[in-house]
Amino acid sequence: HVAIGIFFLIIYVALLQYALWVPIHWDEGWNLCAAKNWSLNGHAGCSLSGRFTSPRLGTGDWPIFLSKALFDLFGVFFFWPRALIVLVACGSLFVLFHLSSVLYTKRSGYVSVVLYILVCSDPRIHPFGLASQGYVEILLIFALLLFLFLLTKLIPLRTGPSLLLWFLLLILIIPLLQFKIQARPFLYSLFISSAAFLFFQKRYFKSLLFALFVPIGYFGISHFAFIQPPYLQTGVTLEGVGTEGFYELLGLNLNPHVRLAVTVFFFKYFWLFSFVLFTAINAIKNLRFEYFGNSESSRAVGFGIFFSAGLWTLWFICLSIDFPRYYAVAVPILCVTSAGWLSKKTNDFSWTYLHDIFVIRNRSLNGLLRTVFWLSCITYGSIQIILTPFNLFHFGWDLRDENADIFRVAQFINRHSPPGSLVETYDSQFYHLLQRPFHYPQDQMNVDRIAERLDPTRPKTLYDYEKLKPDYVIVGPWSLQVFKLYADIDNNPNYSLVLVKGHYSVYQRNYSSSLSDPQSGSISETEQQRSIQ
Repeated sequence: HVAIGIFFLIIYVALLQYALWVPIHWDEGWNLCAAKNWSLNGHAGCSLSGRFTSPRLGTGDWPIFLSKALFDLFGVFFFWPRALIVLVACGSLFVLFHLSSVLYTKRSGYVSVVLYILVCSDPRIHPFGLASQGYVEILLIFALLLFLFLLTKLIPLRTGPSLLLWFLLLILIIPLLQFKIQARPFLYSLFISSAAFLFFQKRYFKSLLFALFVPIGYFGISHFAFIQPPYLQTGVTLEGVGTEGFYELLGLNLNPHVRLAVTVFFFKYFWLFSFVLFTAINAIKNLRFEYFGNSESSRAVGFGIFFSAGLWTLWFICLSIDFPRYYAVAVPILCVTSAGWLSKKTNDFSWTYLHDIFVIRNRSLNGLLRTVFWLSCITYGSIQIILTPFNLFHFGWDLRDENADIFRVAQFINRHSPPGSLVETYDSQFYHLLQRPFHYPQDQMNVDRIAERLDPTRPKTLYDYEKLKPDYVIVGPWSLQVFKLYADIDNNPNYSLVLVKGHYSVYQRNYSSSLSDPQSGSISETEQQRSIQ
């Protein structure tokens, strides 16, 4: 245990350094903006043109709350929330091990952790890659694994105070599971499928408890949430917060190019899961429920894991947009199922069984196919062992200077621009760093630009960034490459390039009689419009 603890401590320290390399990303920028305002100004939302607004495209109250708490303790710095999420990612490995050990065997616990770390070498979905970028999926993964582990402890309990205590503890975790809206249907499917499994086992009271998690979870979103951010304050504006078609675009997307890309991605990294899910369906057909756990009390949770993870996989392949991290939450619970399946197929990873496979004593077609399958698994696993650390290191190393560039650009604006200067940018990583009012498009622009990328025939949404005559425009990867904004600014005679740092360019307005120079301190008609918008 000491050796394992030292190993994870080394991994944690290495991941902290890695987290300093990886640049601040889109979702993280919105969360940091809201957390900074909450910590310094008592308002849990972002700002627009110098006025408070909602969290806009932030990813939920819990990530913002945790960031705010860390800012209160250590000061406003993007690294603190990442350090916490990296710690949570390491903690999720311990919970994953214990969950798999309870459902199956201790060896299954070790294998599930190895699968989770090595099953996918793509940094966009790897747990360490997600944690180093501060993605909130890691918080959801930890909460879900902890919830499932506690469920395995609830089922064997008889009626009494202990049962009530565990039930209340599980209710307290439910709000943690729901700040990502796409996770809610699969969470409810887990409750319903586990309740149905217990019902058919004639364990009616436990079935009722599982079924109660559904209405408790649903109504808890609006009525029993722990955090109610103080959005509504004097001077708060909510313009531009509408995102029509957002959920249809991200979660009900039938674009054939997207479906092909997602399918290729899934079978490139997660082909083992397809065999596991197929085998599980066959086990249900033949009423062989021992596949879902080694004991009667654990099989309800194992069945719920399979059912919800299977639905998540089906949704990801058939309907989800091509964002790999939207599958991230399903990966660890499928690793549990996969480890259990491998344990059943190999007599709990018996060396004798593995030896017999490659000796090929059975010369039948089934024996040959079995040998080919296991040889493919071992070959694929060996390749992933090599590729995973290489891809993660390469991803961070290539981007190691970008955070420094972000801070240099923000520092340039804060030091060299007059107070009250308006900054236009759609690179959210600047929002918590700028000490000047900043402006960005309405949230609908995020939806429209993604839709236009998927459908080139769709009419382009126009955006006039000069409407408020910003004094500075920051153009970065998100603004230009992702959302195709400010592409014509190089040819705009009203702006001149004044700074280039890596992937970021700063343009300053060429002042004329139509707009008072902000250094003069006079208030122009445009500045009056800014105070309104």
